[in-house]
Amino acid sequence: MTINKKIGIILTVLGLLMFVAGVSMFTYQGKPLSPFLSKIGMYSFILWFPVVIIGIILIIKKKS
Repeated sequence: MTINKKIGIILTVLGLLMFVAGVSMFTYQGKPLSPFLSKIGMYSFILWFPVVIIGIILIIKKKS
């Protein structure tokens, strides 16, 4: 397994975890979150898809 595939797998898993974290921040029904946690949830939800796409590209990428 090449280093690109390892990094791609890690990025794909990280992107999926970012999606879960972002969704959980938006659906949270308890006390108001701190502004810092709110921003983390917003950026996680915005950036999860590009991270997953980059991870998939690295997994598929052939050695040049």
